[in-house]
Amino acid sequence: QLRLWFLSRWLRAIKCGSELSKFGKIQGCGFVAAIASSVDYQAPSHIDEDFFLSIHQLNVMNRFGDKEVAQYFCFPSLGVCVELRPGDVLLFNPHVQHCLSQKTKAYQGDRVHVSTMYIKTKHVSGNDVDA
Repeated sequence: QLRLWFLSRWLRAIKCGSELSKFGKIQGCGFVAAIASSVDYQAPSHIDEDFFLSIHQLNVMNRFGDKEVAQYFCFPSLGVCVELRPGDVLLFNPHVQHCLSQKTKAYQGDRVHVSTMYIKTKHVSGNDVDA
């Protein structure tokens, strides 16, 4: 079982980003400025100019808690792939090269729904970075 500890400075950065953001909050969640939602999505390897951490979630109707891997969230520059199953939530650094695999054969007959929540760097503190 993978367990992560978040440094206090990371949590303070999320809180500061939330306080500095000029965009409204989404149902009390202060650090999320955008949500990308897709079905049967895969993403090529890329780096995002997002502020600090992003959240990726995977869901498949009627398959919550399955042991089968639905997709892989990969970090090619680190040589790491994270197995994603229905209901999994991944907190990741968007400044590290990453990609999302196509759905696995075990889920070919299912609609795999993914959501990614993030805040763009240019939304924080009025930054006018062209991102």
